[in-house]
Amino acid sequence: MGELTKSKRTTIEQGRAAFAFEKVESVPEKNIKEYRSLAKKLPMYIKTNGLGGAFAFSHSKSKSGNEHELILKHISSWLGDPKSFVPFDLPSDSKGLLEELINMDSTAYRMITTEVLSYLNWVRRFADSKVEELKSK
Repeated sequence: MGELTKSKRTTIEQGRAAFAFEKVESVPEKNIKEYRSLAKKLPMYIKTNGLGGAFAFSHSKSKSGNEHELILKHISSWLGDPKSFVPFDLPSDSKGLLEELINMDSTAYRMITTEVLSYLNWVRRFADSKVEELKSK
């Protein structure tokens, strides 16, 4: 049983990493530095203001194609992906997700917060890597 649990945990972590890698690679070069900066700040915003507060802040700063819109889309997509560690359906758009967060119970809210923080850890790593790669060109 221990092997099975460890194997499943590794698979979930690998799924997060693969999804984050794909999304970070899709960020246009012109946005990657701001995207990386937001990926580094967002976990602290979440810990300070809660997931709903951090999402509301980013949603208010979201404009077509900017880093706030991109990262909210990526997080919403990850939470809606079957490989994520979220056992219930969530809206795949950031506004719908924000509305859902406001109305959900505290257990689900904490579960999603933990998942988002785990996902952002991978996003931050890959964004750092992509910025360094672009610097070396």
